[in-house]
Amino acid sequence: MAFLLMGFGLMVVGAGGIRPCNLAFGADQFNPNTESGKRGVDSFFNWYFFTLTFAVMVSLTLVVYVQSEVSWAIGLAIPTGFMLVSCVLFFAGRGYM
Repeated sequence: MAFLLMGFGLMVVGAGGIRPCNLAFGADQFNPNTESGKRGVDSFFNWYFFTLTFAVMVSLTLVVYVQSEVSWAIGLAIPTGFMLVSCVLFFAGRGYM
């Protein structure tokens, strides 16, 4: 039980440390004093909230459906596969900076 509670506590600290910074770091990439910068900020927020909402909808419908109706193993493999793809894309893009 202590291991479970420690895991939850670390998730809370991790999520609390990164989620508030996502929007600030993303919006800081654009210059709000120019027209293209204003459009960039608007586009960033639109895409950020669209992808966040889409991810929540998929995770709360598709993954839960697969876990309850098909198989727990496949239901857990879906987010694992997405995490693998995100890590590959992150490390592939890392060489360009």
